[in-house]
Amino acid sequence: MELVLAIVVLAGAAWFLKEKHPELYNQLIASLNKPKAETESSETSSFRHPGIKPTLGKVVVGESKPSATGEQIPEDSTLRRHYLQAKQAAEQAVAQPAVLETPKVVEAPKAVEAVEVAEVVPAVEVAKPAQKSAIPEDSALRRHYLSQLSADVAASLPAKPTDSSLKRHYEQLLAAKLADALK
Repeated sequence: MELVLAIVVLAGAAWFLKEKHPELYNQLIASLNKPKAETESSETSSFRHPGIKPTLGKVVVGESKPSATGEQIPEDSTLRRHYLQAKQAAEQAVAQPAVLETPKVVEAPKAVEAVEVAEVVPAVEVAKPAQKSAIPEDSALRRHYLSQLSADVAASLPAKPTDSSLKRHYEQLLAAKLADALK
């Protein structure tokens, strides 16, 4: 029974291919009529990527090319971004020396019974960065941050109603509360 069903399905697929995509059907029939020596082996036809070379069932990945400075930068976009960010942070740490604070000691007169605390005065004043938003710049982190914030705001509201008009008002209230939380 399964064999008959399989034959019917294959016949239907062949008919559909012949009717809807005749050029693909003709290519398929032509490739089936070619002798085996003329057709490509299944190993070479399955992979068509410039960095991957098939050899006798084994996949050999092309050698990674070192950059102009001789270091190997990862090809994956996420790994490359993290690698370059870490490299940039290391370069900035070397370029900007650590800011040291020197304490300024104030000596108290001996006649005073109370103990005075030494005042700490920074040797170099560091410019404070502009107020940044709490929303991350990375798209994945931003998406997770916003979904977590939305879940927290929704948790503070009562249960979502099932009535369509009440549901609409609930969604507007949720959007307003989320907008307030983002400010």
